[in-house]
This record gives sequence, C-alpha cells and structure tokens, in this order.
Amino acid sequence: MQKTTFDVIVVATMSAGKSTVINALIGKELLHSANEATTATIAQITDNDAMPTGEFIGRRFDKSGNEVNGLQKVSLETLKEWNSLPDTKLIQLEGNVIGIHERENVRLVITDTPGPNNNQDTEHARTTMQHIQDSVRNPLILYILNATQLGTNDD
Repeated sequence: MQKTTFDVIVVATMSAGKSTVINALIGKELLHSANEATTATIAQITDNDAMPTGEFIGRRFDKSGNEVNGLQKVSLETLKEWNSLPDTKLIQLEGNVIGIHERENVRLVITDTPGPNNNQDTEHARTTMQHIQDSVRNPLILYILNATQLGTNDD
C-alpha cells in the first residue's frame, strides 16, 4: 500500500530557530544551526521507523533536479557541506524521528526552509515561497516566531 505523506513545512525569518526546532524534533543535531543565515536550501526529513535511532541517510539534488550525491549515510558535517554548495536545490533525508510513531498509511515529512528575509540572497525568499505554495503537497505550516524580533516587519 502506498503511504500518504503528512508534510510539515517549518518556516520563519532567518536565525529564528527553524533548524534548532527540527533537530529537537528528530532527536539529533543533524541540521546546522547558528545565529546567522544558515539554511540556504530545502531539506526534507522523512520519518522511517525501520532505521536505527540517530542514523540518517540522504541525497542531494542540484538546481536542474539531478541527483548529484547519491543515497548515503549523512552527518551534520555532510549537510553543512551540501547546504553551502551553490548548486544545491534540495536535500532529501530519511531517518527515525524519535518522537513520532509511523502509521501504516501515513509518513511524516518535515521540511526545513531558508529564512525569506535574507537581504544578501533573495533566492531564499523565492525558494521558501515556492515550497509553501505547492498545491500538490497542501502542507501544515509550522511558523516559528523569533521572540527577540517581535517588533520587526520581517514576519
């Protein structure tokens, strides 16, 4: 039986804590987080309870949609490198999300997005908005508010 995906897209301004929240959800520091623009591309994490806890595999796709790094075991260092490469469009990851019990016909996919308010790179906003507006996915959007920046117009 084909599994339906339950997409949760995590969105916020840059440095609001998107990757930190996702790392907490998956139970591992896998996505790079820092107090600066860190995420430059879309990273999708698919829950797979059959995988050992703490182990993640992934692949990287370029802007043309070609798989440029095949399926392999990944770490924080791997993802830092892939995220920094200018031709990266999408990183697909899979692992056991510890707080989620996989259901028979539904699979959780958590998506990290770039902060759309990065003035140095307007591509971040386009990438995030294209992903949010994908009518095929019809995702749940988890919006993270940066409590230290509540008075700004970025949100």
